[in-house]
Amino acid sequence: MPKSIMSTPLARSRALSLLTSSNTYGGSRLILWNSLCIAIQHTPALKRDNAGAPASSPLLAAQEAENRRVRIPPNWPDLVARYGTPLAICDVAFVRGQCRRLRAAFGFCDLFYSVKANYNPSLVRIVAGEGLGVDAVSPGEVELALRCGVAARNIVYVENNMSDAEMEFAVERGVRLVVGALSRLKKYAARYPGASVGVRINADVGGAHHARAFTAGPQSKFGIHFSQIPEALAIASAAKVRVDLVQQHIGSGWLDEAIFAEAVDIILREAARFPDLETVDFGGGFGVPYKQGDHPLDIERMGALLKARTEAFKANAGRSLRFALEPGRFLVAESMALLATVQDKKAGSDGRVFLGLDAGFNQLMRPALYNSPHEILNLSHPDAPLAAYDICGNICESTDFFARAREIPAAEEGDVLAIMNYGAYGAAMGSVYNLRAPAAEVFFEGQRSWLTRGRAGLEDMLSSFVE
Repeated sequence: MPKSIMSTPLARSRALSLLTSSNTYGGSRLILWNSLCIAIQHTPALKRDNAGAPASSPLLAAQEAENRRVRIPPNWPDLVARYGTPLAICDVAFVRGQCRRLRAAFGFCDLFYSVKANYNPSLVRIVAGEGLGVDAVSPGEVELALRCGVAARNIVYVENNMSDAEMEFAVERGVRLVVGALSRLKKYAARYPGASVGVRINADVGGAHHARAFTAGPQSKFGIHFSQIPEALAIASAAKVRVDLVQQHIGSGWLDEAIFAEAVDIILREAARFPDLETVDFGGGFGVPYKQGDHPLDIERMGALLKARTEAFKANAGRSLRFALEPGRFLVAESMALLATVQDKKAGSDGRVFLGLDAGFNQLMRPALYNSPHEILNLSHPDAPLAAYDICGNICESTDFFARAREIPAAEEGDVLAIMNYGAYGAAMGSVYNLRAPAAEVFFEGQRSWLTRGRAGLEDMLSSFVE
């Protein structure tokens, strides 16, 4: 390994802490190590406090306190009595606040909601009503955005191994298409000579909350590697195709602003090579705190830094350009909680105590998939003394756990627990495994609450089968 990559104690500490905290399966540690080395190599020094965390401004500290605020409506018992559990609840005012905060910090950028984080149509309409477009990754997401009233010009479809039929669908719908492979660019150029298209660039800098969430770097399947840009330009030029948008996405759930800043510098450098450039899309992946010790992003500081970089880039280019971001998790993750009822409490042979809930990883897969540490509250007895539990679900799989050895206020059968940060990649990654239905979803704003997703019955879950 080159000395420049791992030559500082900080670099070694960051690498080892992330490496040892990740799950091991197949080559995941190797993937994380390689991606992390690249990220560290490209990361400038960042001022840190005595605890080794990024130095916090008073504004950042205040925002961290706000992010820890429990967003549970006081009438939650009435909601549970009416709709049952498992039940997802969404604080609409928080979503609006996150949209407005991003618009204030990044007013010089077009914002596109990454709808894969949560595709509840009611939520999509709320975000669109706050002035955001939609970042889609499938024809289904494009069609959903259109049905929710989002104009085609405000939808960016970033393809990933798309078919010819999907490409034709995107063009027919009039949305902005971003291709991520030379072969797809060739097919597009052959089918639509003289047209415009965007390209996704893999700049070899990745950042994410987990090894499985990197979307850039040598092992990533996404994007055209920056070393292949000359070939991409040649393909476009031969068919008189204008590559007017350049996009990147480094990963999901990152909290290291320095990695993002370096990725921005690299994509701006590469974007300057495209003569028909009109828009640079920096992607998304903005993370939120999931556990004690996580430091929230200082969005206002990031906005100021990004604006300085984009203004300098425009000045050097000598022409007007647009810039874009694709936030998803940041807007919706903390807005929702999954309420579940304790059905069983039993002791294990080694002294551990299991709390069995009426929810499972078909409703929230992230703990099983990423070992994600979602905060869990006891809503029924919040002031009870702390006790440690292995908190598990009702799916017939040994990985169906929300937490291990987690201390929460002592719980009994019948208590209602809240699993926090459910809003991003909770319901969106759900399934009907074991023929257990997704959670019902209720939104609330002020004194008003309303059902946005009913509880599916067996006939709903079997409706697509043909007998």
